[in-house]
Amino acid sequence: MPPRKRRVPVVLDTNVIIAFHLSTNPQSANVKVYRLWRNERRLQLIVSDETISEYLEMVLLHKLIKFGIP
Repeated sequence: MPPRKRRVPVVLDTNVIIAFHLSTNPQSANVKVYRLWRNERRLQLIVSDETISEYLEMVLLHKLIKFGIP
């Protein structure tokens, strides 16, 4: 894992995170970016309170839809 100072700082849009979880193509750009951040630790994720709230809202919405609750 590269030292934190050598990681590339990025802001991942909520759509990138959601698209990663919905993707069936392991070669998609969203999957590659997610792996660079999560698995290889080559990216330094930059987030705000608003971004975290949006991530959590999307996860909750996905879970509600999964169980058939509109």
